[in-house]
Amino acid sequence: MKEPQFVASIDVKTLCKAFAESHVGQIFTYKDLSQLIERDVQTEARNILTSARKITQRELGYVFGTIHGEGLKRLSDIEIVQTGTQTVARIRHASHRGVARISNAAPEKLPLEGRVQMNTYLSVFAMLQTSLQEKRIKKLEARVAQAESRLPLDKTLEAFKD
Repeated sequence: MKEPQFVASIDVKTLCKAFAESHVGQIFTYKDLSQLIERDVQTEARNILTSARKITQRELGYVFGTIHGEGLKRLSDIEIVQTGTQTVARIRHASHRGVARISNAAPEKLPLEGRVQMNTYLSVFAMLQTSLQEKRIKKLEARVAQAESRLPLDKTLEAFKD
């Protein structure tokens, strides 16, 4: 099997180095990051910033959150965990959009395979929307607190049934 040919650019490495030397709570303004690589990280060099964030997270476990219009902040462990709320909201909204989009297809115009796919995706999205409701997450949170650990899938699904 061939090794991937990806090699981080000097600009990505420069941002990675700055991120690696950061401390929890440190804020990097977009202006400062842009000056480091002499390109605007909010426009033309956005992909460079994205790569540097991903590499730093993968290799060092450092997570950076965005401060709208200002820059990035290195998150503490509790702030990292709290990003779960944003992720849940994003998934819930994406599933709503998926239902709205797929529902525009006319099932009677689809072959059997297409109707099966349509109904499968609509079922998955309905499951996501239901399981990601705040009241259901609170129920699950109570179960996790009792168990004092992450629940296996069967126990997680069981918590949603109640």
